[in-house]
Amino acid sequence: MQAKEQTEPNRFNWCDTEAPPFRVLLPGCGTGNPAVSWTAAMTLAHAHCTAEEQASIKWEVVCLDLSSTSLGIARSKVVMLGKEVLSHIRFQRKSLLDLDPQGKRRDESAPDCLCTHVVL
Repeated sequence: MQAKEQTEPNRFNWCDTEAPPFRVLLPGCGTGNPAVSWTAAMTLAHAHCTAEEQASIKWEVVCLDLSSTSLGIARSKVVMLGKEVLSHIRFQRKSLLDLDPQGKRRDESAPDCLCTHVVL
């Protein structure tokens, strides 16, 4: 008898090209350390996918900050990761308060992950 391949019920399939985009929202991303970390994590999560799947997978990291200087520094850090990830990153000069209560613009789905930090 041949064993059946089972899918774990709570495991996310990072190689699913039909899945809606996985979105990470980084309010107050500052000079980009969270953007670099999340971009590296998303790249690693897709490393086991085929080249065709990697080309079709939709994911996005949205960096929000009120400082255009900080966003410029963040953008330069992400550029060093390689141009293949640039299409997955958006930098916006705005506040989390500029979004609706679900953390989205009217034309977008809500983020899958909202990462915040606290400064004491």
